[in-house]
Amino acid sequence: MIAADPDLVFASWCGKPFRHPEFCERPGFAQIAAVREGHVYELSGEVLQCGPMLIDTLYSLHQTIAKVARSER
Repeated sequence: MIAADPDLVFASWCGKPFRHPEFCERPGFAQIAAVREGHVYELSGEVLQCGPMLIDTLYSLHQTIAKVARSER
């Protein structure tokens, strides 16, 4: 992931709470643009489920991506 240097990260630990500090403090992760700019977001469990909640989750993902894209301009 470090070499890819993403501008945005959606992270999830299946069945466990996402620990933002633990993720960001991994060796070398401070170099990643998404970590430096504060664009690391928890991916909610709803995205793994079929049904109406999936549409809501996709909309939420779209909103987050659009917000990050606007901040990059």
